[in-house]
Amino acid sequence: MLKLLNDYANLILAAVTAVSVLVTIVYVQLASETRKLMAKQIVSDLVVSNVRVYTSLESARLKRRLDNDPNYLRGHVSFAVGFDLRNRSSASGSIDKPLLVIEFPEGDPLKIEPVKAEPDLGGAFYTRGGESIKAKITYVLNGNDAALAERIRQHHDKLKYRIEYENNLGKKFSQTVSDVLPED
Repeated sequence: MLKLLNDYANLILAAVTAVSVLVTIVYVQLASETRKLMAKQIVSDLVVSNVRVYTSLESARLKRRLDNDPNYLRGHVSFAVGFDLRNRSSASGSIDKPLLVIEFPEGDPLKIEPVKAEPDLGGAFYTRGGESIKAKITYVLNGNDAALAERIRQHHDKLKYRIEYENNLGKKFSQTVSDVLPED
């Protein structure tokens, strides 16, 4: 029996080495999958969706008045932005309150700071792992600025909207608004 083991020692050593290599490969793959799963547990994965703007600029009555009377836009124009925030990870995360950006067909875009948010959690929207929230933010634009009022009046039917925000990891986002609706 010892002679048999001695004769096939190299073959046995090669077989043990091959099995050891296969076990190491499986271990590395499983460790990599575990690392990816653990990373999802410690880093938030926030998704903003269903972004919509509600504004008086979308009302048919206001559009007719703006077309007929260039001086009609005066006072404050309000906007409300609604969106859904979902955390796809088990880690907590947050985003700053977004800026509303109004893009005109020509010239620089206009950035408006938020005035009020629901739910009001301070300067950011905070989510725990797996949590979803529906948010609504109010923005106010001063229509007494004659140059801005004229710019809005000229392009009120061609305005494009987006929001800009930053998450708790410092990554900045710019997201186009999916729906622009008349003010509720």
